[in-house]
Amino acid sequence: MGTLILGGWIVVGLMVAGFERRPSDADPKFVTQLCVVGAIAGGFAGQVLRWYVFGEPLGFVFAAAGAELLLRSYRRRTPGRDLLIVVGRRTAALGHPPIGATWGDTALVLEGMNRRWRCAVHGILHDVTGDTLRLSDCFAELPIAVLLAE
Repeated sequence: MGTLILGGWIVVGLMVAGFERRPSDADPKFVTQLCVVGAIAGGFAGQVLRWYVFGEPLGFVFAAAGAELLLRSYRRRTPGRDLLIVVGRRTAALGHPPIGATWGDTALVLEGMNRRWRCAVHGILHDVTGDTLRLSDCFAELPIAVLLAE
């Protein structure tokens, strides 16, 4: 039963993506993926908040609302402003918190993106020089950075 409901949420996400598709969308596949993830998150959130019991038709309404909400929040971002999300992977091998100097000279190559980036999580301003961004700077406080182009 659970797999069937999850499949229904995915279908709802695909339907929202089909109805909300615009010619101005840069990447229609990304919009579809965003709607599917939003539908799953919306259906699950309604169940976790106990607004309905798993398996009720109201779950599909929450799935559609989740897809719509995630899509609208994506479209509301500042047009023409690049967003870069950097997350450390496989950090258990480092043996201690994966922040700051732990990353050493490791860098992220950003070809053609020589500009300034402000981290929305930390508020720190990063300059990309020579097409590289040092991870020890990005992960100064947390092993995640949400960078917005300045």
